[in-house]
Amino acid sequence: MADEVELYDVISKVRGDLVRAMWEGEDKDLRFRLESVELQLEVAVVKTTKGGGKVKLVVLDADAAKEKATTNRHHVKVVLSPRLAGTPDEQPWVSGPTVEGEE
Repeated sequence: MADEVELYDVISKVRGDLVRAMWEGEDKDLRFRLESVELQLEVAVVKTTKGGGKVKLVVLDADAAKEKATTNRHHVKVVLSPRLAGTPDEQPWVSGPTVEGEE
């Protein structure tokens, strides 16, 4: 698996895309409340021998899924409930902060 993408990388990318969507939609009339993000992925559990042995989840792409390797593959569903650091009890808006009168 030469171009490994770890689960951490996928979640970091989703976080970055959500932040960008919030900023780009800040002045738009149509707004979306962010309730949850669900990712369904096929992963392989990989154990490395460097650094005392580490186990990591590597997300498989379509090409890797077609290979007839002996790698143990697992389907995982990750549900993220994004919250802003300053208001952890509120669901954030994808398109920016709440406008007065908006529910």
